[in-house]
Amino acid sequence: MTVLLSALAFFVLLTVLVLIHEWGHFAAARAAGVTVEEFGFGLPPRAATLFRRKGTRFTLNWIPFGGFVRLKGENAVTIGEQREKGSFASVSITWRIIILVAGVAMNYLLAIVLLTIGFSVGNWIPTYLSLDDMRAASDRGVIELSLAVMISDVLEDSGAADAGVPAKSILAAVDGEPVVVPEEVIALQEGKTQVTYTVKT
Repeated sequence: MTVLLSALAFFVLLTVLVLIHEWGHFAAARAAGVTVEEFGFGLPPRAATLFRRKGTRFTLNWIPFGGFVRLKGENAVTIGEQREKGSFASVSITWRIIILVAGVAMNYLLAIVLLTIGFSVGNWIPTYLSLDDMRAASDRGVIELSLAVMISDVLEDSGAADAGVPAKSILAAVDGEPVVVPEEVIALQEGKTQVTYTVKT
């Protein structure tokens, strides 16, 4: 069942991507003054004409996958037919490039919109602004959290250096008391002149 649902989701998603892509060509062609003879939902053979609008036939096709647009002049045989008013070849090179690139541009724009909505509204990746938030999420089982205090650097001629504490090691305990955040280290050292570190290298 999971495989079927995954296949159906992939099929639907790919169809949407193709239709958005073709709509990019369609919109750019309309803006350039090129006649869009057909906008097909699915692939030929044609099953039915849904409606006509501004010279474009919107059709439903038998192969229920993706879609296509057919621009005037695409299937023309003679140069005269190719250069007729409203044909793809009759517009400037700049417009032809825009029409060809518009499909990819629409897919790119769709990706930006979906990712923006997903990460800002849908919370696809949880975002935590404080350690308390992360701990609460860990308690709920949303994330796995493992805290530790890392000794990022050891000062020369310091007690830690004399004791051979290596940099980039983990400070596990102070005077036998486990520590997982720097605040705990500070609290356990307060008022003391000597402490014992337990270090994991």
